[in-house]
Amino acid sequence: MIEKAELVLFTGGRDSTLAACTRMLQNIPVQLLTMNSGCSLHREVLSYRVKELRERFGSLVLEHQVEDISGSFRSIALINIESDMKKYQKNLILLGEKLAIHVHAVAVCKKTGLAVVNDGLTRYQIEFAEQRETARTFFYDWMAEFGIEYRSPIYDYATTEERVKIRLAQLGLSTKSLEGATMFADSFSTPSDEVVLEYLVNKRRIAQDILSFLLSGNLEVTEQRGWDET
Repeated sequence: MIEKAELVLFTGGRDSTLAACTRMLQNIPVQLLTMNSGCSLHREVLSYRVKELRERFGSLVLEHQVEDISGSFRSIALINIESDMKKYQKNLILLGEKLAIHVHAVAVCKKTGLAVVNDGLTRYQIEFAEQRETARTFFYDWMAEFGIEYRSPIYDYATTEERVKIRLAQLGLSTKSLEGATMFADSFSTPSDEVVLEYLVNKRRIAQDILSFLLSGNLEVTEQRGWDET
């Protein structure tokens, strides 16, 4: 029996690919959603991964949608970059990108009626701010406010990169990471959980404002510069 469709936040990398596969192996159709923040290079390799999945799972791959989130990413992570660096003493640009991704994921779900979002978060990458348990809990709770269930289907399994590669190979899929490279990779040190949570809480207001605009066209907006300062 075909189950109700779910959304997968999809980069084309190993982890998000395996997350999508776990859903389709359970006969759950997936809509692949790729976010383009404007800071990735060599994104054309992604098309090969989508082709692979369609050849392996057929009609269970409902759609591959690419969403431009560059404006939201700029508003959350870049407009206040100088004060952010001073306040948090860390480069949290990719955490801001992750928040922008979730804003648009909620908007897509509300417009399409999808109620489950899957992400390719893994235990072996918990040094990254956006993959910390603190960040995961924040996103789970925030998306639940909109009636959306947020899942990380491979998180507990993926304790090493090698484990992910093995499962992809067993599915006949490439074990290469077929995703664009971010320009901000390897440009930061590891923040504390307290800093991660503080950043997300302080950026929540602008995230809510962007989401309100995306869903309703509401043009009322608080002055952006400095509005996340509390």
